[in-house]
Amino acid sequence: MPPKKDFLDEIISERTKENPSFGEMVDAAYERRQLLRALAAHREALGLSQTEVAARMGTSQSAVARLEQGEADARLSTVERLAAAVGVRLTWSLAAPASEQHTPTTRMPGRSSRRSPARVT
Repeated sequence: MPPKKDFLDEIISERTKENPSFGEMVDAAYERRQLLRALAAHREALGLSQTEVAARMGTSQSAVARLEQGEADARLSTVERLAAAVGVRLTWSLAAPASEQHTPTTRMPGRSSRRSPARVT
């Protein structure tokens, strides 16, 4: 049985009618948020505070907090600095938009489709 659509699904559907690429932009924002949350979880697993990570990055604790919460649209170089500060390296790849992919995607509860969440390895 398909999941029941919620208010967010309705908004995305309406906006996608106005701008066909809107759904892809939502997917990209979701993936960025998942990546930042994975980096925050890795930091916590290492027992590092935001203050310690901030010192390694040459920034403030509040900047790290905003970054981890997804409150800012971070530049790639900033996310790479965060990753390096917690001892991991980001790798990048190119993929066709979800609408053009022919492989099944991982479903996020309450959403029509999503790719797998980010992992820190």
